[in-house]
Amino acid sequence: MEIPDNSAKRVTAVQPTRALTFWPVVRVASGNFLEMYDFQVFGYYVAAIARTFFPSGGIVAGLAILADEKCR
Repeated sequence: MEIPDNSAKRVTAVQPTRALTFWPVVRVASGNFLEMYDFQVFGYYVAAIARTFFPSGGIVAGLAILADEKCR
């Protein structure tokens, strides 16, 4: 019985195509854009939100509570 010699077989890694690497980058960039947009809109309206929902505690207390809620 003869043992086959498998040392001649070469294993090569499959290189991903440009399309396979492009779309995940687009998805990540879109997610980052939406996250930054959300953060900027929240930062723009935070004083109005604090005055509306926490009128008696003052704006500083309202901002502290909103900042705590946003960071969770």
